[in-house]
Amino acid sequence: MSDRREDGTMTIFADLVFVVFGVVLFVFAEDMLFARRFGPITDGARSSETGGYAFRFLGVVFIAVGVAKLLGF
Repeated sequence: MSDRREDGTMTIFADLVFVVFGVVLFVFAEDMLFARRFGPITDGARSSETGGYAFRFLGVVFIAVGVAKLLGF
């Protein structure tokens, strides 16, 4: 099985990985304490102290990209 489609894009498996990674980031955003500075919202604060907004945003981005790729955009 090739790791690329005929048009050069990634396989469905890779697209699903994007979606799953986004869901994990979104669901467990408050548990990720290793990022201390990520933009103006979480500057100098732990992710758990801000409700994990930065990781939730990244999760939504990964989900959107994965779904768009699955739909063929």
